Amino acid sequence: MLEKSKDSLLRSWKDISAYLGCDVRTCHRWEKQHGMPVHRAEGGETKSHVFAYKDELDRWFQHTFKSSHSAWLKAQLGRRYLIWAAGAAAVVLLAGAFFIVKASRVRRQPADFSIEGPTLIVRDKNKRELWRKDTKMEDLLLEDFYRRNFQVIHKDEANMLPSLVIRDINGDGLLETVVESFHAPDWPCQLAVLDSSGKMVGEFWNAGYLRDLAYHDIDRDGREELIVCGVNNEYRGGSLIVFDTRDIRGSSPQSGEFLCEGLGAGSELYYVTVPFLDISKAMGDLVAGLRDIDITENDRIRVTTTTGLWYEFGFDLKCVQVSWGHGYIVRHGEMVKAGRIASVLDEAFRDALFKGIRYWNGSALVAEPARNR
Repeated sequence: MLEKSKDSLLRSWKDISAYLGCDVRTCHRWEKQHGMPVHRAEGGETKSHVFAYKDELDRWFQHTFKSSHSAWLKAQLGRRYLIWAAGAAAVVLLAGAFFIVKASRVRRQPADFSIEGPTLIVRDKNKRELWRKDTKMEDLLLEDFYRRNFQVIHKDEANMLPSLVIRDINGDGLLETVVESFHAPDWPCQLAVLDSSGKMVGEFWNAGYLRDLAYHDIDRDGREELIVCGVNNEYRGGSLIVFDTRDIRGSSPQSGEFLCEGLGAGSELYYVTVPFLDISKAMGDLVAGLRDIDITENDRIRVTTTTGLWYEFGFDLKCVQVSWGHGYIVRHGEMVKAGRIASVLDEAFRDALFKGIRYWNGSALVAEPARNR
């Protein structure tokens, strides 16, 4: 029994949601409203790390969603083989009509693509065409190139390829596509959100590359926020941006030549910048941004600079830790030895990093943590 339970162990909300085929927010709701069996360490506290067993989830899911019209609707967000079972029952109960409409809505979601000349064709899992877009670009690369490079998030600084994530960001059971697109070798960079039909439902432009994105419910309201990092060309340092996924529009806070004309103010909840440092200048970089985002187990947003500095922010976006990795130490030492910089990696240096962080409050970049008003 011990081995069986160990084999079926799911160690986090992310693992549980992936097993059930829904998002983390749905899992939270199912636990609260339907008693989904989730275990907690450290005495069962709400914020403790969670775990669950596949066999327990299977029994609960089948028992909870095995009957009733409303339960069947909720099961559309669950595991695929159970969706089809629930759908079959609904055909009998509802004479087929509602099932045909609803099931087709669930099935026909973006799952694949093909390229014909300048045209991008988006297809469902059965290779049926959902929609197409004529890019009017005759020099599109071969389809195989996009399959190798455009279906995952890229963190390769040299290649500068777009990041693309397919996810249900608004809880309607349909998948949206979020993509970061570079205007290489220039700027600005576009963050675009497409619904399951291919319609653009969100668009934000940043004066500098965007490098990585993540989802997490940082305000604990049951809805995940979109967290994006990159660089801001005007300020030359890294940028960390947080969005409400229901409202993504406008452009980054800029002035002068860096303004994204005609797009208006951005809808971001937070826009945070970190400073451009002497090591980047010594290395000949015009800008130095953030390249990676991680959500840590102790509820922090950890971002890494292209030179190897780590910033950790609380969910209120206040910076709580700055540290440097081995790569940064080596580069810094080389630059000091070459006489190109004179800074010392000590507490005064760390304090200067803290003091260099700025927050856009809707009208200005300020030193104290602030939301975009």
